[in-house]
Amino acid sequence: MNIYAKSKRDLKTITALVHLHIFGKNEPKKRMIMYFVIYFILGAAILFESILFDSYVLIKWYVIAMVVVDLMFLHMYFIASKKNYKSMGKMADIEDEYRFTDDKLIIKSFGADSGYSSITEMDYAILCKVYETSEYFFLYQSMRFVWIVDKSSMTCRDISDIKEKFIDIFKGKYIVCNY
Repeated sequence: MNIYAKSKRDLKTITALVHLHIFGKNEPKKRMIMYFVIYFILGAAILFESILFDSYVLIKWYVIAMVVVDLMFLHMYFIASKKNYKSMGKMADIEDEYRFTDDKLIIKSFGADSGYSSITEMDYAILCKVYETSEYFFLYQSMRFVWIVDKSSMTCRDISDIKEKFIDIFKGKYIVCNY
């Protein structure tokens, strides 16, 4: 097996990684809508209780808490990925070329602007888990280091071959996300 893929560490890929860390297997937009529905139901219950018992102390605290939590979610969804991308400095926009063989993964990384270049060879056993979304494979070498493979650079046949390989190797640590 010799399968080739590419990826670029740009804002789009970093955003996908941040959303994966925040929302896990669940689709980010659906998760945000679910949270807002829960807040609305909780707010309606607190408002009903406040009207029923003529006490508006709870409603004030609810509004304050809801605003703070909403701002946190909006920050995580929209701003966190931009901050992470900017914090990469010279490592931003590094391009990775992947070669998947039967027994190992070979990654060539390079940055045209930064002058960065490296080649990494590793056995698949070094990876601790793999997440798959509709656009990417996230190959976790550790909990803090992730290789991101853009599926758009692969054929459908290559994607299914890699998927079979990952399922065989990682079993329960191969996780398919709902987005």
